[in-house]
Amino acid sequence: MKNRCDLIVIGGGPAGASCAERAARLGLSVALLERARFPRPKPCAAGISVRAMPVLGELPGELVHARPGIGEIVLSNDTELIWRGGVPAVLTTTRAELDLHLLDRARRAGAHVVEGAAARIRDATGSCVVEAGGDRWSAPWIVAADGAAGGSRAALGIDPLRVAGAVYVRVLLDASRLESHHNRAIFDLRAVRSGYGWVFPKRDHLSVGVYQRRPVGRRLRAALTGFLREWGFGDDPLEGPFASPVPLRAGPFGSERVLLAGDAAGLADPITGEGIPHAVESGRAAAECVASALASGEDALADYRNGIRRGALSRVNEFRFLGRLVYAVGSEFIGRVLMTPVMRGLAGRIAPSFSTNTCEELHVRRTGARRSR
Repeated sequence: MKNRCDLIVIGGGPAGASCAERAARLGLSVALLERARFPRPKPCAAGISVRAMPVLGELPGELVHARPGIGEIVLSNDTELIWRGGVPAVLTTTRAELDLHLLDRARRAGAHVVEGAAARIRDATGSCVVEAGGDRWSAPWIVAADGAAGGSRAALGIDPLRVAGAVYVRVLLDASRLESHHNRAIFDLRAVRSGYGWVFPKRDHLSVGVYQRRPVGRRLRAALTGFLREWGFGDDPLEGPFASPVPLRAGPFGSERVLLAGDAAGLADPITGEGIPHAVESGRAAAECVASALASGEDALADYRNGIRRGALSRVNEFRFLGRLVYAVGSEFIGRVLMTPVMRGLAGRIAPSFSTNTCEELHVRRTGARRSR
């Protein structure tokens, strides 16, 4: 077969691009097959968290829209948790820009990238075969990184993912109002039950949305409408809404000679909905396991499963218990507890432990009646 290589990667998002880049740098011949043509729009809040920054490394300055130095968690109508300084709460960008950057890195590393070619797995056994754009590709291993709604899971006979949902809009403000939001990221736990709302500054708009541990539906869209009103954006021009599924449970991580990475493997934080760092980490791990298997003849899938459980999956589950507790008891109760003198003092003493990583100041404040933003 003419299109023969060491590894076929399906999907050019963060998981697929990171996999292809790492595999190429390890000396493998790689074909990355992507159904879209980049840059392409991709629904995502695109807030790069403190956890994701070390995984991605330093991003080019032109990719970063804002580095808000103030983080604000709204717990109830009169209680907020504020942190300032140190590493920004999030870096903001867009997935169109970030994904193009990661795909270009894969190209520069030597991966063969085919865009505009929807891939279908035809054989997942000894000599894997994938059809894409009228061509057939063959390789000993496949990494499927085609997202939560991709076709690879179904092709392998794996059940669909159980998903949560996020829905957001772009709020188009004049320059002065946009500037007033430029240095803070807001997380509002009142916005929706078992979830939260966010306000992230971008270069020319705000990303305002809600995430909940249930699929996108009328209730979530209604919650977004209420959230926009609460923060004073009800009458502003909007683009959207945009919606995206978020996996709630990880696994399985592959079948036969196919490894699943990123959202296709369910690797997203079920509490926050964050998926970018887990996608990048799992894509790189998949490439390393395939390279090792080709060199030794061992089973890449077995090694990958073990590595994911020790690595990306452990970090996906890192805050699962705490998040479920907060969602179960409610943020208003958490706010009342934090407003007690003992807990307010504890917050001030905790701050120095964050100073080298996330903040220089951490405190709880009583806001009184909510005001229009």
